Amino acid sequence: MSYPSLTFVGFVSQLEKAASEVATALLKQPQPLKKFSDMVLPSLLKNSFFVCSVDNSVPHRTILLKLLLRKFMRPFRTNFTSKLTEEQAKRKVLDKKPLSRKVLKV
Repeated sequence: MSYPSLTFVGFVSQLEKAASEVATALLKQPQPLKKFSDMVLPSLLKNSFFVCSVDNSVPHRTILLKLLLRKFMRPFRTNFTSKLTEEQAKRKVLDKKPLSRKVLKV
């Protein structure tokens, strides 16, 4: 697929919106990608956009959708967690009293 269709781009956009809404809750649990896929997969199986002309079986569609979810959600998860890490690194840690006043001026 060299040029994605408008429908597919819309699908990826909606998938990103859904992932960003539940990302903070899912990242606190083990296997966030698998849990997100399990939540989204039943509704995607009903979508007529993912009906294959060669093989119309449900297992074939399930494999295709799991592949798509893994392909597009791994980079999203990586970008989301690195953004959180950068935000946390910018914060000052003032849990304990600094050793000198120079630390507060920084």
